[in-house]
Amino acid sequence: MNLRAFHDADELVADYLSALLKPAPSSLIEPPPKSHAPPQARAAVPLTASPDPVSPENASRYLLCEAAGVRLALPMGEVRHMVPLPPLRPEPGDPDICLGHWRHPGGEARVIDLAALLAPDMAGAEADTLLLLHDRTWALACTVYEESVVLDAEGIAWRTPTQSRPWLVGMMRELRCGVIDVPALIHSFRTLAGEAP
Repeated sequence: MNLRAFHDADELVADYLSALLKPAPSSLIEPPPKSHAPPQARAAVPLTASPDPVSPENASRYLLCEAAGVRLALPMGEVRHMVPLPPLRPEPGDPDICLGHWRHPGGEARVIDLAALLAPDMAGAEADTLLLLHDRTWALACTVYEESVVLDAEGIAWRTPTQSRPWLVGMMRELRCGVIDVPALIHSFRTLAGEAP
């Protein structure tokens, strides 16, 4: 692949991420397949401990994951556990983007198909990792390629808060990844599930 092709590929990814930062269409969510069998992919290594979300040394450490072909960064302090994605089946009353429930020592979490949230036509896309979020009642199905990276806040193009995808708060152009605000993401899940804020 020549230098021009690399440049074109970088521009395509940057354009795609920029498009994600624009308002979403009114029909954002479509139902994923009714059952989910995990692909035969590399298993992730469980996290042994979760950092304190408010500690200064953790403020810029992020976990990189991918869903629907989009790379995303989640603050490490917002991720409690990372385990291989188990077989899941949706339950009645769950949001359409919910793949099923996962029991853990602290209770039970609903697992959200991150690909379906980003791009409804990609519902059921390949995922091999379950990320349990800080509230322990919600988890994400995605693919994790890096354990963690340090992102400089000054290198993030922060997004002005909007009604559309309020959990997508910025873009790190250097790594070609979107930056997620996990509390806002959980709030969106609770809204989809019809729970009180």
